[in-house]
Amino acid sequence: MPRRGEAALTLFLYNPVTHFDFVNYDDDQYVFGNGHVRSGLTWNTLSWAFRSDDAANWHPLTWLSHGLDYQLFHMNPAGHHYTNALLHAFRGVFCA
Repeated sequence: MPRRGEAALTLFLYNPVTHFDFVNYDDDQYVFGNGHVRSGLTWNTLSWAFRSDDAANWHPLTWLSHGLDYQLFHMNPAGHHYTNALLHAFRGVFCA
């Protein structure tokens, strides 16, 4: 039961991110400057995500998450940011 409260608190605290724009730190590599991500979820993106070491990391689930965000929200940063808030809330409920 307390974990649901943690999830609700997480969503409450992270809610302001829905009003923020993309940042000029690494969002160019991960979202708006990445042609694979901007293709959405395609077989090509799926294959690339598991072979890529772009951004100096091998993290296919991150790439697939960004691809899905682009598929759903295009270049609307609110959707991308809220996905991250939901992932944090999910962690609060299901992980110790």
